[in-house]
Amino acid sequence: MARNDRTTHDAACTECRHLRLEADDARAFEVAPADIGGWRMWSKALLRMVRRMGDQPTQAIVISQEPFTQRYLQAVVGHGIARVEASSNASLQGMHRLTDDHHQLLVLLGWRPPTDESLDPRDGPGSWSLPLVHRTWDDMVDVISATTIGVFGFSEHLPVSVITFGSVHPCRSCSWPETAREFR
Repeated sequence: MARNDRTTHDAACTECRHLRLEADDARAFEVAPADIGGWRMWSKALLRMVRRMGDQPTQAIVISQEPFTQRYLQAVVGHGIARVEASSNASLQGMHRLTDDHHQLLVLLGWRPPTDESLDPRDGPGSWSLPLVHRTWDDMVDVISATTIGVFGFSEHLPVSVITFGSVHPCRSCSWPETAREFR
């Protein structure tokens, strides 16, 4: 995930330290969508999970289907806000790389292409990103589902991995400094 500007808060934030102590352990879920009724049911389960996480301290989600594909989605969700990213060719190799057709589909779904600002070596490779999500969990999960199925080509018959874990910066001020004015 892209680095946030933490001019007023950092890893030493008292609230973040407290929230990290109370945070749930990392959780991993692996299920083939075909085993639970298909992509529609998988998407409903993802939506239930995101809704539960939505107003909690910030947590991370990583969705992948390795070794079938290197393509993945990741998000940080909490305090009613989410930032969602999808892998780009900066992190993909060989047959897993995205084509121009994939890029066009991502744009049609609302994804923004990686920019030079997202290429800070400390952040890892630049990723496709959605505009900040403000409690529109249904729309967010619709885009994630359309991306995993229609663009990234995840297989319904192979396990999809969904990993959740606490954010290094779980408090509202540290997770979402760019939205600080909205909460005052």
